[in-house]
Amino acid sequence: MPGERSLLRLLASAVPGVVRWGEGVLAAPGRSVTLPVCDADREGAQTWVRGGVGAASTLYWCAKNASNAYAWVNPRDAAALTSGVVAPARLGSGTSGPSTFLRGDSAWVVPASPLIVGSPYSGTWDPPSVAAGAQTNTTISYPGAVTTDLCLCSHNQHGTTNLQLTCHVAAADSVRVVMSNANAAGSVDLASGTLTVTVMRNPS
Repeated sequence: MPGERSLLRLLASAVPGVVRWGEGVLAAPGRSVTLPVCDADREGAQTWVRGGVGAASTLYWCAKNASNAYAWVNPRDAAALTSGVVAPARLGSGTSGPSTFLRGDSAWVVPASPLIVGSPYSGTWDPPSVAAGAQTNTTISYPGAVTTDLCLCSHNQHGTTNLQLTCHVAAADSVRVVMSNANAAGSVDLASGTLTVTVMRNPS
């Protein structure tokens, strides 16, 4: 009867655990909710379960899948997404872009990375011949470097010579590059080439 339906609507607006759908209102006892049957007659109908205090309501709609089976689908459930692209703004807070990533707490953030100190060094170095088990070194000026910084270096003639190239900040504004001959026998005379050094601030 109209009066009974109005009463049910009133109850549905105030009582958690009440199911409402397009063809009427169903009141479920307590918060244990059983959704109405989803079939061809109700295809496209919407049903929602009112949440209690501090809980969101849950929306469902009756849909038919490719196997011709009917079921209530929660459009907020990721399993319901079978095609299309979700806008980045819907995935998390913050600003998405080429320099950010989506963190586990659903926030777009800039990845933490070591800060490059100053401008990377690039210059010519023609190291002398290095005997087996011996080493040679060169020191370059690198403004802004401190002894706790990290250092990376390379030489474009290094190739497959089995020479080990390392570097470290020896003093403020000064980087030492060491080339060691790890061969069991025989000296190596590396050709003149470009030495590149990059110093990064230690994040620890």
